[in-house]
Amino acid sequence: MNKNKVSPIMYSKLVVGKSSDAQWEQFGREDPYWAVLTSDEFRKENLTKEVKEEFFRTGEEHVNQIISKIEDGFSIEFRPRRSVDFGCGTGRILVNLSKVSEEVVGVDISKSMISEGKSNCLELGVDNASFVVSTDSLDGLDGEFDFVHSFLCLLHINPKRGYKIMGNLLDR
Repeated sequence: MNKNKVSPIMYSKLVVGKSSDAQWEQFGREDPYWAVLTSDEFRKENLTKEVKEEFFRTGEEHVNQIISKIEDGFSIEFRPRRSVDFGCGTGRILVNLSKVSEEVVGVDISKSMISEGKSNCLELGVDNASFVVSTDSLDGLDGEFDFVHSFLCLLHINPKRGYKIMGNLLDR
């Protein structure tokens, strides 16, 4: 096995508790799209323009489903002024939240993931997004938000730590 690649079995064993922070930084450096959606098509060596478009299309579907459920459930047109995407990774959801929000802030523990997210925003013409490196107390995440989103992130965080983070998100 190539020691620079993380197998799905190793992935599941490594992403546990506070020590997962360093692992996410490693994933962000080595294979960020696969770390977000662990399908071989999203491996770095398979990442063509078309595959990357598919990656972001899955994020668009996700956002559209959420907006539809909110609008159907509350009989409103939901267009949040400020949204936060906790565990934004490479920006798969954030890029698509930017289309329905006046402002969106991506929060991630990995500086490498944030760097990739910023690059994707630049490449895709997203100009209403900013990024914050995550801490448990969410230092640097200023102001209040109309919409707090997190998907495929909290399952990688120790529950005690996750409750604290969720409390801090909800305070905003």
